[in-house]
Formats: sequence, structure tokens, C-alpha cells
Amino acid sequence: DGNQEARDVCTNACEVARCGDGVQRNDLRPDEAGFEACDDGNESDSDHCVRGCLVARCGDGHTWLAREECDDGNDNELDDCANDCVVQTCGDGRLLEGVEACDDGNRIDHDACTANCEVAVCGDGIIRDDLEVGAPGFEECDDRNDNDFDACTSTCIDAVCGDGFLREDLGLGDVGFEACDDGDDSNEDECLASCALAECGDGFVHAGQEQCDDGDDDDNNGCRNDCTVTSIHNTVDFNPGNTAGGCSYASAHAFRWENIGLMTWTECAIEASKRGAMMTAGAYSVENGWYGHRRGDQAMTGAWSTYREQSIAQATNCVLGRDHRSNRNDQPLDSEITYDGHVWRYQDYGSVHFDQCMQYASDAGAIIITPYTIGQQGDNYWVHSVHMCCTYEWITNNGTNFAYDNVGGGQRSSSRNCMVGYIVR
Repeated sequence: DGNQEARDVCTNACEVARCGDGVQRNDLRPDEAGFEACDDGNESDSDHCVRGCLVARCGDGHTWLAREECDDGNDNELDDCANDCVVQTCGDGRLLEGVEACDDGNRIDHDACTANCEVAVCGDGIIRDDLEVGAPGFEECDDRNDNDFDACTSTCIDAVCGDGFLREDLGLGDVGFEACDDGDDSNEDECLASCALAECGDGFVHAGQEQCDDGDDDDNNGCRNDCTVTSIHNTVDFNPGNTAGGCSYASAHAFRWENIGLMTWTECAIEASKRGAMMTAGAYSVENGWYGHRRGDQAMTGAWSTYREQSIAQATNCVLGRDHRSNRNDQPLDSEITYDGHVWRYQDYGSVHFDQCMQYASDAGAIIITPYTIGQQGDNYWVHSVHMCCTYEWITNNGTNFAYDNVGGGQRSSSRNCMVGYIVR
């Protein structure tokens, strides 16, 4: 071409310039055929100048040794070669589709994405420590199984007594051993809140199985060592020497009585229950004494034609008696209730004559009481007669007064409700 310019179409050796001859042409524009951006005289695609005399770049599909880790010729950021020509690896923060389930840019095992780029799940054997207690996914433990009966449950929460799962990995005497686990905190069923089986003597009353459980080995304190109740009822012999006067129907007034002294209402009710007796104050025994009707912290003392009451904590005569027509004191009563710390056996006999109510009480070894006596409500119930001749009293006005029959000597009363009861313990 008549010149000594080596970088045009004709080299100084008078050869036609070509890509790969080691001489970079400079006589062409980039958009012209034959243009060379470089020419390193070889056909290697792994150096700075690739075939076609193009300058190597990330994304050209050729891996430039020592400069690029990879080059797949595309702009897909989710395959194994990233768009900056770096090989995708777990922990680089870029998700490799189909290979990684997650990639949070670290190799920490104990967060939401493990060091193997797997989503953290309960049962993977790795305990998450990036969450607060109660947050979704929080783990206290992770033993790589779905067994609910070892130290770590299938929800990755530490096994504890009361979680409803019975541990099977411990033996008797081991810390954490469970004989049962019913998932509640009740001490009244067959499995205690401590995950021990209920047994007599553990100090908790097993509902439906034990009458009592005081947790000791004293057999003489009201609760026996077999967890049955020692009842105070009919535990003291009672043979009263006084006979009441009067003129009642069928000589019911002639009950036998004894004043056992001054005491509180509760003490008197207990002593009556021990003796299987009624509380029988009145005009024909000792007028100023306790009756079976109690209303909260007040109880009836009574006097003829006037309702009286006083504090149950005061000391008053305790006059006890038995119907002379009765030859027993152990007729069973059908109901039981606990009131003010005492267990009562009682029965409501409905509407009967007073003389019948009196005999029902003596036959059961019980006191004539009212619903108020045991913490309930109800008027029109007999009380022991204040005047055992021709008058018979029943409770009215929400337990604060009485009304009475005045039927004449020897005449039978009207019918009113009758309730009798005694203290068991």
C-alpha cells in the first residue's frame, strides 16, 4: 500500500491485516468491518483480548483468567454465575435458583437462613437465636426429631411438666422425670401439677377418689391415713336427763334435753352433731339459748312471741335434746355442702307438720335448721318451737323474723318446710 504504517489494511510485511496477527488496526471506526479493539496475536479466549479482537469483558461468555471466576454470557443473577462474573456461593447474599432455598449474605447457622442456605425449621437440629420468646419460629431447643416425648418437643420448646407430653427418656429419680403429664395444673385429678401420680398422703384431695388428704400420717386428726374422713357425728354418747313440759300434739313437747353450757353457736352446733342431738332451747327447757337457724354471723336465740338473734361468736346456752319418740339417730341424709369451713350433711323434707320435722331430726341425729344455716336462701322453714304447747314457729322475712301457728293445746301444726342437718367435720 506504499507506506510503512503497520496498523492499516496492509502490514509492513505487505500482508493483509487480520485479527490475530498481533497488530491492532487503527484505520477503522468501531462500526466498520474489520475493526479491532485489540489484537494479542493468539486465539485464546481467556485473556484480555478474545477471539474477534474484542476486549474481554464480564458477560462476553469467556472467562478471563485471574480476573473472572466465571462468565456465562447472560445477565441472569439467579444462576451459578453472577452478573459480576463471580461464582455464586452460599452466603454471598444472592439466591441461586434451584440450589439455594435462601441466602442472607452470611454463614450463620442460628438465624432464619442456615449456613447451608436452607430455610431454618424446627427439627433441623440447629437452634435459632435470632428471635424473641413468643415470636413465630422461636426455638428453645432443636434435637432434629419430631418426638414429643423427650427433652425437646416437636415444636422445639423445652419439655416441661404440664405440657401434656409424658417424657419417656428419663428414669425414676432423674431430674425432670414424669410419672404422668395431663397438661393442666390441677392437683385434684389423678396427675398432680408436679407430674406425679396422685396418691393418698400427698396432701391433695383427689376428686371422686379421696374424701380428704392432709398429707400426714396421723390417723386421729379427722382425716385417716387411708384418706377417708373421720366424722364427728354420733361420736359422743348422749342421754339427757331432763324432760320438757308443754301441751303439744302427740306429746312431742316431751323431748329430753340437757344444757351443756355457754358456748358460741358453732361450738354448740358441733357438740349437737357429736351427740346426734337437736338444739332445743325454749320456754320449756332453757329460754335463752341457741337455735338451729343461723343467718351469716347472727343466729337465733328466741323468746316467746319475739324473734331474737345475736352474734354467733358470743357465748350462749347450748341446750341439746332428742325426741322421746325416736329410737335411732343414724337415718341417712341425702345432701352434703361445705359452708364456713364445715361439711354439713342435710336433707330438705319439704312441707310437713312440726312434730314430723322434729322426729325426722332426731331419727337422723340432726338439728332442725334452715337454708340460711348452710349459706343458702329460703323462708317458711320450721325452727325448733320457742313455746312447745300450742305455738310453732317458722322463719320469714329473708331469715330475719318468724311467724307462728297458735292452734290450741294438743292440736297439730300446719305444714311448713322442714330441713335437718348436722356437721360431719
